Amino acid sequence: MKIFEAREILGFAIQIEEQGRMFYDHAATIAKGDPLEKIFLFLSGEEEKHKKYFEDLKTKMDQHKLFEDYPEDYQSYMNAYLENIIFPSENRQDAIKNIDNIKSAINFAIRIELDSILYYHEIKRVVPSNQLDIIDRIIEEERTHFVKLVELKKGNHG
Repeated sequence: MKIFEAREILGFAIQIEEQGRMFYDHAATIAKGDPLEKIFLFLSGEEEKHKKYFEDLKTKMDQHKLFEDYPEDYQSYMNAYLENIIFPSENRQDAIKNIDNIKSAINFAIRIELDSILYYHEIKRVVPSNQLDIIDRIIEEERTHFVKLVELKKGNHG
C-alpha cells in the first residue's frame, strides 16, 4: 500500500495549470490581432487562477499525508497517467513550441483541457472531502473551456 502525499498530488496539478498557462500565452501570440487572441489570454488567466487554488490548497495541506492507503496498482496507474498523458515523454514544452497556427493551437488546447478534467476527477479520490468543492469548481471551469474550444474549432467564435 502507498500513502499518497497531498503535496505530490497537488504539485502535479500546479504543473498542469502552469503548462496550460504557458500554452495559452503561446497560442495568444499565434493569434495576435485575431479575436481568438483575447480568448487565449482569458484562458491563460484561468489557468493561473487554478494554479493559485492548488497552491493555496497545497499550503493548507503542507506535509499532510492523506487519510487512506491506496493499492500499489493505483499508484502505478497515477504515475503512468502523469507520465504518458499529462507529462508525456516527448515533453509538452517541445510540442507547444511546434504549434504555429490557430487550428493546431485549438486542437492542442482541447486535448489539454480533457487531460486536466480526467486528472482532476482522479485526484478527487485522494483529496480530503472538505476540499472537493474546489476541485469540482475547477472541473466545471475546465469543462466550460473545453466546450468553448470545441465551438471555436467548429468556427463559432461568439
